[in-house]
Amino acid sequence: MTHCLNTSFSWTIRDFPKRFRLSAFFSYTNPRFRTCAFCRAIRTSQFSMDGLRVLTGSDDKTVKLWDLPTGREMAELGGHEDYVRAQSRVKVSPHLWATGCYDHKLRLFDLRTQKAIFTLNHDYPVEAVLIPPGGGLAISAGGQEVRVFELFAGGRILQRLSNHAKAVTCLALDATETRLLTGGLDEQVKVHDLNTFEVGASIHFKGQLLSVGASPDKSRLAAGLASGKCTVKLIDKKSVAMGLDWAGESLADRRKSEETRLFREISRGQQKEHKRQPRPGSLRYFLRGKNEGPTAGDVVIGEKTRLKRKSYDMYLRKFMYGAALDEALTKKRIDVTAAVIEDLIQREGLRIALSNRSPERLIPVLQCLERNVSDPRYAELMLVVSNMVLDLYSKVVGRWVEVDTALARVHRAVQRETQAKNDLMCLVGMMELAIGTPAADPIQVLDNA
Repeated sequence: MTHCLNTSFSWTIRDFPKRFRLSAFFSYTNPRFRTCAFCRAIRTSQFSMDGLRVLTGSDDKTVKLWDLPTGREMAELGGHEDYVRAQSRVKVSPHLWATGCYDHKLRLFDLRTQKAIFTLNHDYPVEAVLIPPGGGLAISAGGQEVRVFELFAGGRILQRLSNHAKAVTCLALDATETRLLTGGLDEQVKVHDLNTFEVGASIHFKGQLLSVGASPDKSRLAAGLASGKCTVKLIDKKSVAMGLDWAGESLADRRKSEETRLFREISRGQQKEHKRQPRPGSLRYFLRGKNEGPTAGDVVIGEKTRLKRKSYDMYLRKFMYGAALDEALTKKRIDVTAAVIEDLIQREGLRIALSNRSPERLIPVLQCLERNVSDPRYAELMLVVSNMVLDLYSKVVGRWVEVDTALARVHRAVQRETQAKNDLMCLVGMMELAIGTPAADPIQVLDNA
């Protein structure tokens, strides 16, 4: 059994095995029905856990709960101030339901009281919501951000995921419900670990994504594109068996690679040991000697070689800001690191590069700040980085011993620099006082003799 939405402001329940319509709910657009369902297009619908109720959301700013046996409206969840585009049920309780709205809010409703328990701010129009198993977290997607809220802590923001270059449009879980899939208009599907929220894989699709889903056997990944196509990608079986990160490959690419491999094997088997001499007058005859190497006594003229791009430049071209900053830090050259940081600031990607770092990736950043905070050439740039690091990781202070130790060293370096500048200011004041005061008359020493 499934439910179908359309732009005629109605939704329909269909039974696939019997192929006939079981129930239909219409709006004012049909004069034969007096009871109104929605006044504008219905964008989202979902069954309850018991399968006896359906919750629907519409562009008329309403969310309604329907009873399937009677076909009547049971409740209307109010408070939405814009289009309702997303919803998610809570598996741990049949009475809790989450909705996402274009008024930048994620709301968690109790269907028994028909009131919102939580109203969480996303700061962008919410395109998708998801409640992972356990019910302790709520995930919303909108703009270029995916936000994770901790419900047991009063709805505070636990994590901000800014790994997409364009708007995020869909959320999903894999079959194990331990990985979060996010898709967006940047044609990428990011696979996040729900424990660490780090990106384990990035899968490219040829089109802007509007929906994404994973098969129960973890062998396929399906995506709905804005171009009207549905793309299914195969997952590497070895990676699935070993529990490694995902590696997507389309069916057409898989067939093409298999055909190429088979053709090469056949060509090797049929190739003769001796080379066939080209026939005079043919193209191969005039091109002979093209691949011959130089002999003794020949003068070899060198060819112009293209400059090899640096690894951090390649990462910047791929919008992998975090990897670019990591690569620059491994060079142990402050001029290279400063150039990459300035480029990230111009691209407005410094926050993305510094976000979601593990202790192993955060400590090199803090060590760079400790070494160069007293360098007048880079002090202003280091100040921008340090302020952003404190803004992003102030809530995790005290959780990791290594990070706390590195932060303490940065603090001592800043204190030493501040003390040195204070001493220099005192010295400058003393020199100005000495230079600005006229010299005293020399003391005359009288000879008693």
